[in-house]
Amino acid sequence: MGIESNYIKYKVNFISFIKPCILPVFLFLLFVLLYIPIIIFTKNSERYLVPWIVGICWISITFIPIIILHINYYFNDRKKQLVINNLKKKLSLIQEDQIKEISYNEIEVVEKYSADLFFSRLPFKTYYYYKIIIKNKAPLYISRMIIEKLERKINISCIEFNSVFYPFILRDAV
Repeated sequence: MGIESNYIKYKVNFISFIKPCILPVFLFLLFVLLYIPIIIFTKNSERYLVPWIVGICWISITFIPIIILHINYYFNDRKKQLVINNLKKKLSLIQEDQIKEISYNEIEVVEKYSADLFFSRLPFKTYYYYKIIIKNKAPLYISRMIIEKLERKINISCIEFNSVFYPFILRDAV
């Protein structure tokens, strides 16, 4: 077993960047394709404004929040790499030229923030992030663009699942 097999590196790549938005973009395109005939049909009627208002409301409720989440997650993770070494029981976060090594013993809890059950029906259900709380240190924020299902890839038992309306990464005030 070589040294390469002892750890796994995760970072934002094209696939991890695109994957969370596949379902929302598909739903958006489906809505547009189904909605175009309605707009064309009502073009010469007295109620031509109603489909436009409904369309703009639908886009602002479903698609704009996704764009905001995607940008938020990208700017949070664009210069980060996460290295998981389960044999040595540690995480390494490489950010620009700094390396933070965290032993599993130093981790108080890993909190996963995702849309709650009711709002998970909205297109941003594919977005979630992790807040890793470390003893006597600032917490780390890692979105699903770097790693999916972190809870299955590290061997720790202190993982909490938190439901929020909108899983936007908002750092704690220092």
